[in-house]
Amino acid sequence: MSELRATREPLPSERETARLHFGYRQNVAGRSSFGAIKKLPSGRVRAWYVIDGVRHTAGHTFPNKAQADEWLKDEWNRRRSGTWTDRRGRTTLRQFVEEVWWPTKVDLSLRTRELYAGLLKNWIYAEVKRPTRPSLLLGDTPVMQITEDEIEQWYLACKGRNHAVACAKAYRLFSEIMIFADEKRAVVRNPVHIRGAGAENAPEREALTVDELVSLSDAIEARYRAMILLATFGAMRWSESLALQRRDIYLDRKMVTLRRVIVEPDKGEKFVGPLKARDEKATRRVDLPDELVPVLEDHLKQFVGTQPTAWLFEDPDKGLLARSQFRLLFDKAKEATGLDDVNFHVLRHTGATWFAEEGATVREVMERLGHRSERMAMRYQHAATERMRQLASGMGGRLGGRLGTTSEAKSEAEAS
Repeated sequence: MSELRATREPLPSERETARLHFGYRQNVAGRSSFGAIKKLPSGRVRAWYVIDGVRHTAGHTFPNKAQADEWLKDEWNRRRSGTWTDRRGRTTLRQFVEEVWWPTKVDLSLRTRELYAGLLKNWIYAEVKRPTRPSLLLGDTPVMQITEDEIEQWYLACKGRNHAVACAKAYRLFSEIMIFADEKRAVVRNPVHIRGAGAENAPEREALTVDELVSLSDAIEARYRAMILLATFGAMRWSESLALQRRDIYLDRKMVTLRRVIVEPDKGEKFVGPLKARDEKATRRVDLPDELVPVLEDHLKQFVGTQPTAWLFEDPDKGLLARSQFRLLFDKAKEATGLDDVNFHVLRHTGATWFAEEGATVREVMERLGHRSERMAMRYQHAATERMRQLASGMGGRLGGRLGTTSEAKSEAEAS
């Protein structure tokens, strides 16, 4: 590993050090020239000490001077007892990720690895410019020396880029890495803990209406009409829809079995992969409404080969569609229908929303969508609110308007 400077800030002079902790130096015997504390504009307190011209910090700030002083006292006692070690470290964040963290991620899918690599390069390692100080490059910073203040500066810079979802994803990844670093004792204390920073609060487009879905499916090239409808009513991902073969369709049982996905890496050729599930041999059953059966039957006759392994949706000349190729066809359909804010995921979102509105439980939504956690499935339960209102109205309809008001009921009783 390359040697890096232990600090990026000038060290305080002996006189400055004495001035900074003069107010409490006399309270700790034998430590009159050891360490310094400084109150920050945020109200928190930073503590450090210098040994052989090298500055050592706690790796985080303290809420008050008493806790900062306690940390300095512990460090001093370690020095006196001979148990002190240089915990500063020279390993940069980038080195730690590449040499320690990445090798443990053997079970990640290719798409997830590409996502993480992009978040590291474009967000976590990105340069953060500071008005009065040198730019912050966390990737080149010793992981032991990354502070809470630097994390806050990095996060504010991320938010300033106006990509809320990517910023939240980058923060969650950063937090995972630093939690791992804490477990490996590569840091004294995990500095990544900004409340709510990992939440994705980007507004999601509302589900399509029935009229919008029908218009969209009619506007796209006939060969892909069934794909639009199947992705919606089956709440399928793009990779799942593209991977369907003739043998996966059971018209007599009104169902589809999902067995595989088509993985389209950033570089290289497409290939077949397992479903997004814990068990690589897992399949997922998707039951379909009656209305979809004749649509699929017609599609199989017109556009799909007779072999059991024939792909359901492919270009007759180029084979399996590339995402970019389908996007051109989809964009034309959107333009024709005025649905410019719709993407393929909205079809899945619509299917999940409609399924929840029919009264599906969280577990049933998880089964339908192939989700691993209830947290993701719960996103669609809010859509059942209108359904709850309809059910409540239906209960009231049983009365047939016979209740009336309390005063009306009283008048009727007195008249009788």
